[in-house]
Amino acid sequence: MFAVLERMRGPREKSPEDGAPNAALLDAFTTQPYEFGWSYGPIDGEKDWLTWVDVTEANDADGRLLVRYNYANGLLEGSMSGHSLQGTWIQSEGSGTFALQFSEELQEASGWWDRGAGIDRHPADRHPAYMRRAANPSAGATP
Repeated sequence: MFAVLERMRGPREKSPEDGAPNAALLDAFTTQPYEFGWSYGPIDGEKDWLTWVDVTEANDADGRLLVRYNYANGLLEGSMSGHSLQGTWIQSEGSGTFALQFSEELQEASGWWDRGAGIDRHPADRHPAYMRRAANPSAGATP
């Protein structure tokens, strides 16, 4: 999978601040598998459950970062600004918006997702979202 990602994205710089903000995250995806996770609970409340799925593909399409994951034909489409990734998510049963803030080393991220009212939606309508380097790829959902 990583060789495919490397061919898709081509050579790039590695710093989010170098004018090619998606490049650093794409480089990170080629060195170790990542997982995308979410919960249906409120941001500051108890989580109903937490689902983790594997990131299966990532590339840059005219400055937009496209990240596919192995659940319901899932796709994250967005742009990096510094260590923040914001955009839209699309799955076979719905779509919406999301925002993830990555750690300095791009090891993990936390943020939110919603059902599509946009970045300005009330925070009470948002749910937790996460991304991390996978310790155990294909681990699947956790209760």
